[in-house]
Amino acid sequence: SMERVTGQRRRRTWEPPFASSPTPTPQCDQPSDADIRVASVCGMDVHRLLRLERDILSDRMPQDERKCLKGELGGFYRDEHERWKSLRPNLCVDMYELPRDGKSTREKNVAYSMNCHQRMSEDVVRTRAFESAISHALKRLPADARVLDVGTGPFMLLGRMAHHNGAGFVACVEHSKVATRLATDLVRRECSDFDVDIGGVGGASSRKWSRVAERHSREVEGYRILMQRLSLGLQPTRVSFGAMGSTAVCPNGLDVLDADRRTRPLMQAIMAAKTGKPRTASHHVVPQPLERGRRVVELYRGLSSEIALPDGIDLIVHEIIGNVASAEGVIRALNELRHRGGLTSRGCRVLPSAAGTMLVPTSLLAPSVVERLLLYQSSGCWEAQRGCIYAVRGFPSDHFMASAQPLEWLDFNRHLPEVSTRTCTFRTRHAGRFDGLHMHLVVDLDEATSIDVYRERTTWTCTFVR
Repeated sequence: SMERVTGQRRRRTWEPPFASSPTPTPQCDQPSDADIRVASVCGMDVHRLLRLERDILSDRMPQDERKCLKGELGGFYRDEHERWKSLRPNLCVDMYELPRDGKSTREKNVAYSMNCHQRMSEDVVRTRAFESAISHALKRLPADARVLDVGTGPFMLLGRMAHHNGAGFVACVEHSKVATRLATDLVRRECSDFDVDIGGVGGASSRKWSRVAERHSREVEGYRILMQRLSLGLQPTRVSFGAMGSTAVCPNGLDVLDADRRTRPLMQAIMAAKTGKPRTASHHVVPQPLERGRRVVELYRGLSSEIALPDGIDLIVHEIIGNVASAEGVIRALNELRHRGGLTSRGCRVLPSAAGTMLVPTSLLAPSVVERLLLYQSSGCWEAQRGCIYAVRGFPSDHFMASAQPLEWLDFNRHLPEVSTRTCTFRTRHAGRFDGLHMHLVVDLDEATSIDVYRERTTWTCTFVR
């Protein structure tokens, strides 16, 4: 909330409704059984870690010793991603603090780094689950099925999956200008491996592509190799590029746009049709057939709620799901697409089909020295602070005081209210001191494929509030 103070606008700071207790002093004399077990598995000297912790606590630690601490923990992981990958299940609780202030959809799209997209592409659990569900969904659709990939990212990952599983037309939408520029450069790089007719802006001169390749050829080449490793490379026979930012944006309504500007893509890649026996349609609405002998992948830049998109979509695929299911604006985005006249066919489905955030009360944790040092390095505290939000992995299930219940459950194939109320009642399974709330994501891609973020190791994380 905002208030006017002495002529200036200041943000009122949030205060918890209870007194904040000081951070307790860790017990640094003798290692516990958990200290010894975790340190031995991680290849660390537990007595060395206890001495480091004691020196930090007493504020006697010189600068070179602080560097030693960083190096000691750095031997455990190279970066945050490696740290999470190396942690053994049910061995070590790893958490870091998240900011309380949320971001808008635009801010999140801009803040998403290329490293985040690359890690999601390399997430075996997520990619296998999505490809299996997309393949299963397209087998129920006609051979020229039309697919919309919302929030496609720099690799157009889900759109490529749909293309490789037989979709006749794929429209990919991405808001980030950085991501769309990299997506077009990646397709250009893929075209260099084939005799491809390149038209439109940037396609008439090979010299211009050479200048782009000189600027970030290593990055683009690395992403091309990644797509080949995932068997999601494109082999277009013709590619047309539009000018960056040419996608029509109409905040006052889409109806005033002329027909040409309604469907102007930033990039259009045309591939030869797949050979083999065509699939039969299972729903009664058959989209307009594409030109015989070709399949199309198009890229559009902008928010899906603000730009005009092709009509007759049979399948919508997306990954607009945060660690808390509704955190990235999926409800509003899908409601707006669903209510846009003519965009979707009568039998259009959304994939994933549903997602929810499971909630469970937790009892007090007794962190080991490794857990304390990891949290200290990331958040400057020895233990989780009351009223703070943390991304967490490896939370022990024996500290769950009851069975998990859905804090929210979103069926993406129905209209979703943007504001809803739910009451959760928990019956405790054992005695303990109620100390926090643990939340984890569950994603149902279809009736046969789901992802439980607590049980499976993915780039999604669980959430903890003490």
